[in-house]
Amino acid sequence: NYPYTYTMLQEHLQSIECDSSKRNFFRRVNLCKTISGNSCDLLTITGKTASMAAMNKRQVIVISARVHPGETVGSWMMHGLIDFLTGDSTEAKVLREHFIFKLIPMLNPDGVINGNYRCNLAGVDLNRRWSKPSSVWHPTIFSLKDMISKLQSTRGVIMYCDLHGHSRKKNIFMYACCPTSTHKSLLPKGVIQPSKSDRENYIGARRDARLFAYIMAHVKGGGGTDISLNFADSTFNVRKSKKSTARVVVWHELRVPQSFTVEASFCGNGNNKFD
Repeated sequence: NYPYTYTMLQEHLQSIECDSSKRNFFRRVNLCKTISGNSCDLLTITGKTASMAAMNKRQVIVISARVHPGETVGSWMMHGLIDFLTGDSTEAKVLREHFIFKLIPMLNPDGVINGNYRCNLAGVDLNRRWSKPSSVWHPTIFSLKDMISKLQSTRGVIMYCDLHGHSRKKNIFMYACCPTSTHKSLLPKGVIQPSKSDRENYIGARRDARLFAYIMAHVKGGGGTDISLNFADSTFNVRKSKKSTARVVVWHELRVPQSFTVEASFCGNGNNKFD
């Protein structure tokens, strides 16, 4: 798809930092250094408040993109999201007043810079290393997982979303976690048979995940377009092969019930039914 380079990202973030109207609610720091010493940016977007107590009550929404370097559509979605959240629309202002957004626009800078399609410089798919990430070989995943874990234990993470591109299916669609998965290995640690409260929490989280996707499917895109998320193409189960992905680990291990992957097609919209 259309390229989106590391340089393009740096120029975009620098332009926001130079905008005096956005400095009060936008901050960029270095999450960590990659294997080859490149910076992995961490953006914090939230509105200012005179009350520290009010700030402490704000929960966190974490959104990442471009763990797979070849999926440039993930960066274009993130680019639009950054522009929206730092914009002056009423919706953006309300979101900044109620939440703290932690954005990681490019989880695999080395792969992007060196032209990889799916791997980092260690030759591994970083979206299959979330269960036991190495601080040496997978520093961006290690640092992001550690950050989410600490935020979850302090102020609470209400949602995690990872932005991807899909090379085969058309449309924009979502993968979520079905908490009623029958895989025993995906039940909470130390629980052989889920308690009644656990089962109720799982059912509630499943309902909420589907509801969020349903609402997103009925919100039309901006800029005069009619593009929206396709609910019919979205999936809510958890396959065993996905156990080490961001979506599943953040849901299961870090206990963030609203954990999603959003996929945007390389091929535009259309019918995914094949004869």
